Amino acid sequence: MRKMVSFPSRRRRVFAAVLATPFLSTVMSVAAADPVPVTTLAYGCMGCHAAPAAEGSGIRTLAGRDADDLLAAMKEYRAPGGTASTSMHRVIGGYSDVELQALADHFAGQEP
Repeated sequence: MRKMVSFPSRRRRVFAAVLATPFLSTVMSVAAADPVPVTTLAYGCMGCHAAPAAEGSGIRTLAGRDADDLLAAMKEYRAPGGTASTSMHRVIGGYSDVELQALADHFAGQEP
């Protein structure tokens, strides 16, 4: 059974609009209604943090990392004045604590 995460209604509308784009609707054919599979949330992370993309770039892969460490790192990027990054604070800034925990658990459960 897949772990599901609920989006607040505003985010759900934005997500539905993104999924309506021709490219993304074919890649992620997911209903925009609650609940949302955590794998859908993880798609945004995988562009940079999947093993082939991260290899040699200095970006760490997420698969197999400790869930508590991942959660702490994501919260640190999200915190005002937290860890500096060119994009992570913008990516993580919109996620709730529940969504961050679901992402941390998802990546911790994958094979490195």
